Amino acid sequence: CNFCGGSGSKDNLIQGKAANICFECSDLAKEIADEKRKELAEKEIKEIARLIEGYAVKTDSADIASLLHQAGYRKVE
Repeated sequence: CNFCGGSGSKDNLIQGKAANICFECSDLAKEIADEKRKELAEKEIKEIARLIEGYAVKTDSADIASLLHQAGYRKVE
C-alpha cells in the first residue's frame, strides 16, 4: 500500500495507475471524505438558512426555492 506501507497481497489492494491502496486505508479515506462532506454540507446549510432568513419575510416560497437552487442545493445522501 502506498499510503501505509503495508505489504498485503494483491487481493487486498485497490490498484491504480499511480498508486495501490489497501482496503483498510481505502476505508479510512472514505471515512475522512465523508466527514469532510458533512462539514461542507453543514456550512452550506447555515449559509442557505442565512439567505432564507433574509428573504423569508418578504418573499414567497417560489422565490426561496429559487434562492436554494442558486445556492447550489443538492440532495446529500
